[in-house]
Amino acid sequence: MNETTQSDQRKKIVAAAIPAVILAVIAAVGWYLYLSTQQESEALTADLLEQVGDFEVRVLQLVQQRDGLQTSLDEERQTRAQIQDSLASQRDSLAELKSTLAAEQASAAGLQADLESARDERMQLERDLQQEVERLATNSSELEQSLAQHQAQQQSLQGQIDAAATEKQQLSAQLEEAQDRRQALQDQIAQVNAEVAAKESALAAARDNIAALNDQLAQTREEKSLLEARVADLSEQQKKEAAHFALLQSRLEQELDEHRVEITQLKNRMTVINLTSEVLFNSGSAAIKPEGRKVLDLIAASLNAYPDREISIEGHTDNVPVGKASRYVSNWDLSMTRALAAVDHLQRNASVSPGRLRAVGHGEYKPVASNETTDGRQLNRRIEIRLLPELDETS
Repeated sequence: MNETTQSDQRKKIVAAAIPAVILAVIAAVGWYLYLSTQQESEALTADLLEQVGDFEVRVLQLVQQRDGLQTSLDEERQTRAQIQDSLASQRDSLAELKSTLAAEQASAAGLQADLESARDERMQLERDLQQEVERLATNSSELEQSLAQHQAQQQSLQGQIDAAATEKQQLSAQLEEAQDRRQALQDQIAQVNAEVAAKESALAAARDNIAALNDQLAQTREEKSLLEARVADLSEQQKKEAAHFALLQSRLEQELDEHRVEITQLKNRMTVINLTSEVLFNSGSAAIKPEGRKVLDLIAASLNAYPDREISIEGHTDNVPVGKASRYVSNWDLSMTRALAAVDHLQRNASVSPGRLRAVGHGEYKPVASNETTDGRQLNRRIEIRLLPELDETS
């Protein structure tokens, strides 16, 4: 009887302990979940599942313990049956034990009351467990919402990170562009410095040139004064020369009694005495006529008045070919021979220095009029005596 009572007590204790263990496990899980709410959602969910798995394992262990206790209870019942059989055979001694049995019954009544109380506590624990499960479900929902918010924040942060990366790339490009501009500016500064140095050098050279130009200007002004004096002198000489050759032309016209002599003074003080060939030569001949010698002597007197100036005797013809019986091979030969004849007379008979004289033959190739008319051909047949300007006057 004592063993049955002890077995029932152990059952009551186990039955009372199971809800407490379950509650403790649920409290531990809830507390753990509460402490883990700040962790990443994926880790929290995994931990929660692990805790629930541990809880299930623990409940399974408790169920196994309960089954073991139930087996022990069955064995106790069998033992009790055996004891009852033994009691049946020992009814005589049962009376003696009635008082003890009454006491045991009273104790059993107390135990029954305790069992009822334990059942009430178990029901309360089940209600508490249900509330805890509901709270855990609420916490799980809140955790899911927090996870969603966390994921949204993570996506927002990722977007901000992407925007920051794009902005970084843009800033890097702008930095590179700024560095390129800076390098270009440095190159421009170096170029400007080089140009400034070159311009300073050019300025110094220009100053030197200005000084040289000032010297040249002073020299030029002096030369100008000399030239102006020279021009005035030459102008006076040209006037005298013009009067001189005008007198010569008048004397020649009186000598020849016709206008077959033309004297021209050019701007460079070259004087040209133009004589038609008939004044000096017969047609087709290079021998100077007597009257032609007089003309050359008059001209030589005027030329000797300018002993420092050269004299060019130039012969010209028309385009009529020389005859086959002529001693000259061409008009060119005839013009050259006539020029030489005049030169020879001037230096032999008119005291003109030979060093001043030159002979030139142009033939028919420098006409002054058309060879289509008689008058034109007569003008083209001519001797030009050129009194050349002095060398310093031509420079």
